[in-house]
Amino acid sequence: MVHVGDITSGTGPCGDEWMEARRRQFARRRDGLVVLMQANPFVTRRFGADGYTEVRERLRRLGESMPGKVLLVHGDTHQYRDDEPLPGLRRVEVYGSPHIRWARARVERSGARLFSVELVPQ
Repeated sequence: MVHVGDITSGTGPCGDEWMEARRRQFARRRDGLVVLMQANPFVTRRFGADGYTEVRERLRRLGESMPGKVLLVHGDTHQYRDDEPLPGLRRVEVYGSPHIRWARARVERSGARLFSVELVPQ
């Protein structure tokens, strides 16, 4: 597990170079990569700028290069979802206020999927 704070702890951008370095770092290992963020990058706007186009492209490349080994966890719309919005990328969106719940994730090296995620009963 690698923790990099708020992406680069405020010292630099989270751009293509940074994401490629993380991809290379985790490609050498058999473990996967968990990306945590608050915003839902798959919500598209009806008008105005879409600030997540580059983020989606980076996630697409990660899923393509590490299929089944990338888990995106985010909040934002406050609806639980567990799906694959891009090939090779598993996404878990967690509940938010007023539905406060939590999910448990595990690395399952011997399972059909690398990550298991379950909602924890209230």
